[in-house]
Amino acid sequence: MLSMESQLTKHILPRFGSLPLDAVDETVVQEFVADLKRATLQMRKPNGDPIKTYKLSRKTILNIVGVVKLVLGKKVWMTWELDLGNPEDPQQRYFTEEQLRTIIEGAEGQYRVLFALLAGTGMRIGEASGLHVADLDLDNCVIYVRRGVWNGQELSPKTKNAIREIDIDPGLAELLGHHVRDKKAGRVFEARNGSPISGNNILKRVQHPLLKRLGIPKAGLHAFRHSRVTMLRKNGTPEDLQKQWIGHSSLRTTNRYSHTHQELEYRRLDASKVGLNLVVGPNGPNLGIQKRRNEEQLPEDRDAKSDVASGLHCSRRQQPR
Repeated sequence: MLSMESQLTKHILPRFGSLPLDAVDETVVQEFVADLKRATLQMRKPNGDPIKTYKLSRKTILNIVGVVKLVLGKKVWMTWELDLGNPEDPQQRYFTEEQLRTIIEGAEGQYRVLFALLAGTGMRIGEASGLHVADLDLDNCVIYVRRGVWNGQELSPKTKNAIREIDIDPGLAELLGHHVRDKKAGRVFEARNGSPISGNNILKRVQHPLLKRLGIPKAGLHAFRHSRVTMLRKNGTPEDLQKQWIGHSSLRTTNRYSHTHQELEYRRLDASKVGLNLVVGPNGPNLGIQKRRNEEQLPEDRDAKSDVASGLHCSRRQQPR
């Protein structure tokens, strides 16, 4: 993020430096915002050679406008109604169950176990980094989330909901057991130098190269968490367990993690479970015209009837990658 000094020298002073303060009104600043949105800027090397072009994000423009307001004072801008555009709403990535299986099978060493853990629990990467052997009750298939890692330091979770118990399936418990073996203490996952694993390093050195090799669109570690919520929703997991396992204080937050609307096969199957046949029976509604159709049909039409009828069902759509 640009510092206040950089915002002043790069954007604000070149635009307003020659104007008296009382000339900087709402209309002038609104025009400034519009120009910032349209501008294409260049990032350059110290010698002046261009590196790349870029556009200012909405957040950066908000920060720049904030500095302008700070200079002018609240009495000047408190009645303004600047149009800064709608907030950006990027589509959060998640992995389908097929993609999860491919990722876990394609990973090696402790990262195969880590990705399986993230997929099977929905834990945050910081929580997985701070997981100790003592937090694993593999005989009872329970994981205790007691801490997280932030900037390489182990810290207590920031909310009481993050401190929780996560029930896991026997297969994941067995995988974790093979990973920790006879280890009685210490972290479950560690870097080569014994420090906690870093989410940024995992993304750059492991996950992104793996996704590229597998032909799966680029995604962050949080995609595993979204995938877990989606899987829980698809399988009808009770809402109180969803909230407990994921560590949210409200289901409204959990709702934003669900991607069942993108699971086409799941939607098709669920629609078939609550279809019209529940009302009118498996043979469909009696519309009073079938007898007339049979009478009017030519022999060859009757022979083809079963072939045509066989196509009258929902086709399976391929799940987008």
